[in-house]
Parts: sequence; C-alpha cells; structure tokens
Amino acid sequence: MDVWEHGGRKFEVVMASDLDRDGMALELTDLADAPGVGPVLEAFWHDSAPGFDFIVHRPTVVPLPVIERFVNEASRLLPPVQQR
Repeated sequence: MDVWEHGGRKFEVVMASDLDRDGMALELTDLADAPGVGPVLEAFWHDSAPGFDFIVHRPTVVPLPVIERFVNEASRLLPPVQQR
C-alpha cells in the first residue's frame, strides 16, 4: 500500500494478484470524504494475453499528474519480470 498526495487530496495505491482473471492489478482509491472514499481506477495486466486494461470504477475527477503517475507505476510494476 502506498499513499500519494496531490493538491491536498490523498490517493491509495494497492497491488494485488487476481487468480480468477489470471493477472495482476494496481488499484487507485480516492481517500477524499467527498464524493466518498472508494476505488477510482484499476490497471489490470493479463498473464494469458499480455497487455493492460484500464477500468474506471466510478466517475470522479482525478488530477492529470495522478493519472500519469498511476499509468507509469502500472507499467513499471505489473508486467511479470520474464515478460519485460
């Protein structure tokens, strides 16, 4: 778990494996009270067909620097070492 701050807002980033979908995910959660704490964005790496999907969990405004950092971290952390 990692907490990022930007413009007074906090976001939590968590990485997890998902056996059902056969891959790994990085999830971005908005920790703000309004519109409410909850997952905002997920990057998912498929082991069976290598590549990313990005899933938006709910509509909310996320600052571009946070999105850019999230995409960079997903690219760096998610693909298995042998496929890089």
